[in-house]
Amino acid sequence: MNELARPVRIDRLPENPIVVEASADERGALAQRFGIVGLEKLTGQATLEQIDDGMRLAGSIDAQISQECAVSGETFATDIAEDFALVYVHDAPTASDEEEYELSEDELDHLLLEGDTIDIGEAMAQTLAMAIDPYARGPNADTARLEAGLESDEDRPASGPLAAALKALGKG
Repeated sequence: MNELARPVRIDRLPENPIVVEASADERGALAQRFGIVGLEKLTGQATLEQIDDGMRLAGSIDAQISQECAVSGETFATDIAEDFALVYVHDAPTASDEEEYELSEDELDHLLLEGDTIDIGEAMAQTLAMAIDPYARGPNADTARLEAGLESDEDRPASGPLAAALKALGKG
């Protein structure tokens, strides 16, 4: 299901950047999809252009989410601002069963172009999903950790054979 559907036909490219603002219903559905407490704001803009091997979609999103702290469970707000660039290609690279195919860094954000539309809203939603920290710590995480008697990795003294070797060298 696409909660933020904004399909754009690739045979009629808009001249100006496409602006997207999620409605309250769309934000609620996306919050549920991403497992966060709330999505108070999601706006974005993008440009779509034809390139040699397909289409290039580039833009940015701006969002405000509410999520639970991974330590205390307390709800807190987080602002997210992300740029994205995706290339939609007509044919995906293939390799035979005996041959290994390795993607270059430039090919990592290549998606298969299916049909005659690109859903800019879904691209923005997926950009948001990738930007959400699933282990985010809220402003009271350290206090909750102390009250529970837990110490952080940063506060724990180094131990083990490597720590002893570094200490012997005067580096630990």
